[in-house]
Amino acid sequence: MALGSNHISGFRACAELVTSDTEARLWNPDAPATYDEVLDDQRLEERLAEISACLNETQALPDNDEPGSPKFMLLMVPIRDRSHFTDGQRSIALQPKHLASIMRIAGVDDLAASKFWNSILPTVCAYTQYHDDGETPISITVLIRCPRLSNGVICVMRIQLRTMDCFALIPTNLARDREDIIRRCERHLGLLRKHPFYLLSFILDNRFLRWTDWIADLWRTLVEVETVAGMTNPQWRLRQADVERLASLADPDYLIGQLHATQMEFCHSDTVMTFALKLAAFCTKALAEAEDGRKKLGRKTLSERDRRALDQDFAATLTRYECMRDRLAELKRRIDCQINAAFNLIAQRDSKINFAIAKMQAHDSRTVRAIGVLTLVFLPATFLAVSKVQLQLPGHTDTPQTLWSANVIEIEGERNWHIFLAVVIALTVIVFLCWGIYGHVSRKREEMKWPANAAGGDGLPLFPQPTVYKGLLIRDESVHSDQGLA
Repeated sequence: MALGSNHISGFRACAELVTSDTEARLWNPDAPATYDEVLDDQRLEERLAEISACLNETQALPDNDEPGSPKFMLLMVPIRDRSHFTDGQRSIALQPKHLASIMRIAGVDDLAASKFWNSILPTVCAYTQYHDDGETPISITVLIRCPRLSNGVICVMRIQLRTMDCFALIPTNLARDREDIIRRCERHLGLLRKHPFYLLSFILDNRFLRWTDWIADLWRTLVEVETVAGMTNPQWRLRQADVERLASLADPDYLIGQLHATQMEFCHSDTVMTFALKLAAFCTKALAEAEDGRKKLGRKTLSERDRRALDQDFAATLTRYECMRDRLAELKRRIDCQINAAFNLIAQRDSKINFAIAKMQAHDSRTVRAIGVLTLVFLPATFLAVSKVQLQLPGHTDTPQTLWSANVIEIEGERNWHIFLAVVIALTVIVFLCWGIYGHVSRKREEMKWPANAAGGDGLPLFPQPTVYKGLLIRDESVHSDQGLA
């Protein structure tokens, strides 16, 4: 049962799955110039009819006829970004009827097509189609959906087991991925002629390249954080870096946000690497299944040399993905350590601020004590210097007078105010001298109580202050070698 166009309309979120217009390119090694043609709705419909007729024609040949060179047809379609309130759904630049025709050509039934296209999760699976007798295999179809957040690739590929003719639909998010896959097919056309599964090898290599670039960016961000914090081996610190970038990472608020954003990327890398390992292992199993189908049909299978070469190619890619997974695990542990260290440094900084606040409070307390002491010193003098003297003046009541103003103490009469001013100045000098001595002694005692390196103020840096060396922020005067990313 083929996937009909009426079934496409029943897909969940159909509006986000396909578009109303079409943009596709068909690569055929027998007619390479056709790839330059952008297929619109009408042209694509004609091409799909030709592909379907070609596959049916070769399949209808008598069993004793030996088919010619395998035909290879690759349909490249862009995936367009469309805003979606939940998962940022992306749509394939195909009309629903064209997608239905492609799935019908690929030999995928309604149930399998629904499971594949309705899923937003990474998927890799293979389906074998059989003749009406239920014993004779006809073709094998491979369905691949790479993780979306990594600018993923979708692949729907059908291989005719009898003739090794291949038709594949490859939607990609990035134009450079489409061009890269086509260039690999052109350079290694001889390998594709031997077995169409080399297309899966090209997709694996393309994904490895893109994921390596992505991980390299995450790795550099981590090294920048480690360089700013100074919590890494000197040989691993950046030798050349943007000073403004390192200075921004020294800001605690920006640093915490950058660390958590990078950690989220590393968490997503677990999903990507798990899928990559499954995809590499799946290719080996799918190859074995295709070769078994060829053997059941009595057709010539790959030679021992070619079979081992393709298996070893998949195995080598699997090994590279395993190494990438191990390195990602290391980087993830390192980012966790940096997050813990950042929170510890922030806690230490807050502790220093609390120390500074306590020290300022101690200084305020000392000032209050000094005011209290001065008040106690002058209070007896004030008590002795004021006396109740009855002045019988019209319109006046009893008024407190000082000893000088009341002429209780007389020193040369009119010169009392000179004596009073001199005494006041002398007492003021003595009081300020005593206050300064008291403050100095108090500060010495406070310095003995508090650590000598206790910081003051609330502008404490999170990390030790960097030095400038040839325009770069570094932690010591030695020249550091950069950390390799390979």
